[in-house]
Amino acid sequence: MLNSYGNETIKTYNINPLHFFEHDGGLYLIAVMTKYGDLCTFAVERFKSVDQTEEFFEYPQDFDAEVYLSSAFTLYFGDPETFKIRFPKDQARYITERIWAVDQKIETLKDGSIILTMKTSGGYDIKKWVLSYGGEAELLEPQWMRDEIIEEIKRGFSQYL
Repeated sequence: MLNSYGNETIKTYNINPLHFFEHDGGLYLIAVMTKYGDLCTFAVERFKSVDQTEEFFEYPQDFDAEVYLSSAFTLYFGDPETFKIRFPKDQARYITERIWAVDQKIETLKDGSIILTMKTSGGYDIKKWVLSYGGEAELLEPQWMRDEIIEEIKRGFSQYL
């Protein structure tokens, strides 16, 4: 049994723990919520308490933590979508040195800039990542996220006027 908090609300879950992992300085747990059978990712620092029960569960034979974790850009899991992002020549080396998604393709343009195309879940994190590059990245697709980024930039810009 797990007692977790967020926004001052304490929630209690019965879970079957599957895999602990570190991400961005935080410790996380992938677990099955026994009531619904859903896979969930919990931030361990939000745990208020943990109680071991006498209930037994069998680890799912078809669960592979590495495969599961590689399906998302960071920690937001869901249906994969294709994202295209253009980076200028001075960012190309950094971007091409890493694997950002299992399903990625990098196209080098004549001016030395690149287009990173990747199919992954976690659109919210993709948006934050693209915005973190400022003028050094341009999201080309999907259009709905491009529109969200434009609105986010406008909101941010208006705070400095």
